[in-house]
Amino acid sequence: MVVIYEPLCKEFSHEKINSGFIYSFSKAFPKEKIYFYAHKSHIKSIKNILNNDNLSIDNLIYKKLPISRNLTLLSYFINVYNLLKLRSKLKCNEEIKLFLTSYNTLILYIIKSCKCFSEIKFYIVLHGSFEEINSGELFIKSNQVLEYQIPEKTAFKRLKNINPTKLTKFSVDFVGKILLKVSIFRYLFLKKFNTKKILEWRSNKNIVFIAISKHIIINAKKILDHHKLNIKYHFYPNHFYNNNSIANNKYIKFGIFGYGDPLVLYNISKKLELTNIKNQFEIRVIGMDNSISNFFPFITTPSNGLPLSRTQMEHLVSDIDVLLILYSNQKYRLSCSATIIEALSYCKPVIYFKNDCISNFNNNVSPIGFEANSVDEFVNYMVTCINNFNLMKEKFHVFSENIMKLRNTYSIENNYKNLIDLWRE
Repeated sequence: MVVIYEPLCKEFSHEKINSGFIYSFSKAFPKEKIYFYAHKSHIKSIKNILNNDNLSIDNLIYKKLPISRNLTLLSYFINVYNLLKLRSKLKCNEEIKLFLTSYNTLILYIIKSCKCFSEIKFYIVLHGSFEEINSGELFIKSNQVLEYQIPEKTAFKRLKNINPTKLTKFSVDFVGKILLKVSIFRYLFLKKFNTKKILEWRSNKNIVFIAISKHIIINAKKILDHHKLNIKYHFYPNHFYNNNSIANNKYIKFGIFGYGDPLVLYNISKKLELTNIKNQFEIRVIGMDNSISNFFPFITTPSNGLPLSRTQMEHLVSDIDVLLILYSNQKYRLSCSATIIEALSYCKPVIYFKNDCISNFNNNVSPIGFEANSVDEFVNYMVTCINNFNLMKEKFHVFSENIMKLRNTYSIENNYKNLIDLWRE
């Protein structure tokens, strides 16, 4: 029996990587029952993504649990309740092991402070919150000089663009955040524990942390003792998309998958506009953000500010020639961006800013795209692609072939045995 627990995510947050871990465990332990405990909305998303990827896992059993991500006293009791329930389930097993697909400081505190959980061996995936251990040790000057600011919208335009559903959700979230900020429990907890302190506090061999990219361990070594913390490596598990036909466009189409960065995109677009490019091109935002689409005719946002299903996103990325990754070198020093994984999954070449995470996948021997060290260089790569689109198609084909090699290296089928080794340590 394998028990996997998602203690934080709701709906489609982390749906791709969590479904990847579930599928990896099903490959690693085909004869074992796999229990996945999560919020009901996240379970629904996992079912949808597995169905979308045509993955049938016969030994998978879903179990619903309440989820609370906040640093409040109520959250403390909810998380203790969940862990006690899981502990009771695990006692039926020969090996008392629990795989957590995410964590926060409160969950780590509960695991380390409550003796009733000391018999459980925890495997915990490191995500974005691990970035919080960096208090200046990894300082680097940004490779993005942003000359332009997004113009403020008039009051009339703001009112016109208000979505009643989004406004209601925003109001509820805003009030919730205010109440959370004034929480005495949160204040006292954060006063004693920050992320680095709680990670290093009472470290023991029964807690294994999983880094999903090698650059995370390389950078973590500069800040803490990764051996003492028991950080192990297992690559970001992802079931890659099967239909990877190369787009056949008359003009180049760039894509931004997910959130991106509106301010960086505005600066890039402003420079492209000033270049007076005569050839047609498109920058398609495949995500919810449509904050700058009205400023430039070449930016399209099919979502109109609404959430997109995975099927819709796959359709919108299908005819994209190149994906743009807008994160600076200061981002993703201690975590892995899902954007580069999506580029591999849909076999799309990339233009990106030099970055520990993204650069980890690109090299001179088998390049998968263009690496820029500044906004101007980024724009120059785009202009070259726009003005020489037909000539660049051959280069894009080489990039795509190199991506397919990477996909083979990083596929779940070629990596699940590493998960077996981690689980049996």
